[in-house]
Amino acid sequence: IEINTSGLIGNRILMIRSVIIFLTIINSYIFGQQCFSDAGQDKTVCGGKKVGSNYRVYLDGTNSSITNGSLNYEWSSLDDGISFSSSQSRRAEPYFNYPQSLTEDKQFRIQLRVYDDDEICEDFDTVLVVCQANMCPIPDLGDELIVSSGCELNVLLDASGSSDPDDSDLNFNWLSLDGLNANIINPTSSICSFNFPLIFSDQEYQFSVTVDDSENFITDTIVVMYLKNAAPIADAGSDFTTCESKFTITAKNSYDEDWNGLAYSWSVINGSLDLENSSSSEVTVTSPIDLQVDTEYHFELEIIETIAGQQYCSDKDTVIVTVKENICPIADAGEDVRIPKFNSSSVTLNAINSSDPDGADDGADLTFQWVSPTGELFNGSEIIVTDLNVSSPFTKYTYQLQVTDNQGSTSTDEVDVIFSHFSKPNAPKI
Repeated sequence: IEINTSGLIGNRILMIRSVIIFLTIINSYIFGQQCFSDAGQDKTVCGGKKVGSNYRVYLDGTNSSITNGSLNYEWSSLDDGISFSSSQSRRAEPYFNYPQSLTEDKQFRIQLRVYDDDEICEDFDTVLVVCQANMCPIPDLGDELIVSSGCELNVLLDASGSSDPDDSDLNFNWLSLDGLNANIINPTSSICSFNFPLIFSDQEYQFSVTVDDSENFITDTIVVMYLKNAAPIADAGSDFTTCESKFTITAKNSYDEDWNGLAYSWSVINGSLDLENSSSSEVTVTSPIDLQVDTEYHFELEIIETIAGQQYCSDKDTVIVTVKENICPIADAGEDVRIPKFNSSSVTLNAINSSDPDGADDGADLTFQWVSPTGELFNGSEIIVTDLNVSSPFTKYTYQLQVTDNQGSTSTDEVDVIFSHFSKPNAPKI
């Protein structure tokens, strides 16, 4: 008697499998647990998201479901050539790196297994992904753009950063998604320009560019926000002549009719001078003291408007300042003085702190003259002031100091001397 053991073994294996399936079905009904796997739609790809030297192809298993509890994912490739990392294989939306060494298009079968935490239920689905040997180009349009109508009548659309993994030559085709293709200049170039139409309010324009390598193509889009806005007006002031050792130039008459914030920048077009606070609306300039002739200096003001933290339109203006060869002396009459009436003492005013920037250090080449409140003139660097109306509770005398250098240049300063009643301090008890 011959016994076919292979048949018995095969029947036993079949029986075990049937029992497993039966128990799984029974458990599903007993625990009310069912899993449904959905690996997504079949697709053909020619590249993916570029990260370093790799291109990531993403899959979508988010339509998988479970009746109760958490759903677990397990992705795997049934064909050689691609693989999933351990972390990616457990995600609902994993990626694999594109096989860049293909010599012909290849189809990959990718399986998704889903199961619950206790593995009471599980389900399988397979998605077919065809990877093309010729990889698609990668368009790069940069960030979305914001342009101001106050200073821009057109905008450059730039896809020159696009690339091709196979280093193929690229072709470009730009389109206006708003039906304004006639406004695009050089639509088949990597960089084209778009002439804006007249607007009466902020407008948004959308563009697409198709980049192809003569076999595969990719289309990408970019949005350009065009702001209805007027450019600022720069005003550096009127030209003037000065002999001051320090003088001020101002942009106070500059403005922006849309009330946008303004940034300021001053510079000297010719020569080299010391500018204080050159990024403010008002700048103090130190005159040179070694000039042989009166000299013109050209100062340029640039203002830039700021909208929502971003700089847009700008404007420039120039002011000419003629600095005299002889710098005027600096008159210093001292600080104002207050004297109590009960003291009745006189005050000595002194011009000792006056100076001549391009003269002698000790001021020996300076002459001084004081002008009293009545117009009386007193020569010399000092003058004594006394109260001429002692009976009045308050008297004020303003004296003007005139300082002249040896070339006849003059400057003035004023000082007030005040006599008034003050409360006498209480003497401390001893």
